Amino acid sequence: MSFFMIKDNRVIVDERILTVPAFNNIWEHFEDKNIASKFLMFIFAMNDITQDNPYLEVPYYEKEPVIKLSLFGNKDYAFTKEEEILVREGQKWFNKLNEDSPWRSLCTLNQKIDQLNKHLAGKKMTEKNYDSQSKTLLNIEKLLKSRENIQKMVYREVEKARAKGDMQRSPIELGLITYRGTKKT
Repeated sequence: MSFFMIKDNRVIVDERILTVPAFNNIWEHFEDKNIASKFLMFIFAMNDITQDNPYLEVPYYEKEPVIKLSLFGNKDYAFTKEEEILVREGQKWFNKLNEDSPWRSLCTLNQKIDQLNKHLAGKKMTEKNYDSQSKTLLNIEKLLKSRENIQKMVYREVEKARAKGDMQRSPIELGLITYRGTKKT
């Protein structure tokens, strides 16, 4: 479920996200709700590991400056100490709420592949480092095969969660609400 929507070039926040104290603290901290929305979107964009995140495919090490440029107009935007605390707490909660997401393994693997690619891109191949770089390249190949297998598992999990006819599941089916005669599990 996405808690954000873009409408008329603005981030719109789903009020349900404000039931989480860390997110509500951000919302209440900023008088200008457009700025509060940008901070919430920053947390989402940096941490969401689903296809809802438009920054999902941005390499891990480039993600923060790209998102800051997009949201704050400056890739080097520096948070104040208070903003940093709010963002850190928001990120902790976002990750806690999503720790069982089937996308987590895929995201972690993508981060590791990005780190290896960046490491290799910054080094020239020489006779001295040929063996270690070749070994790293073979490991990347193995990681890419692992990613393909994990993606298949993730998509199978997503397919299992779909209702018949590709319709959206109701809040009751998702276990978010109960009605008389049912027990919430």
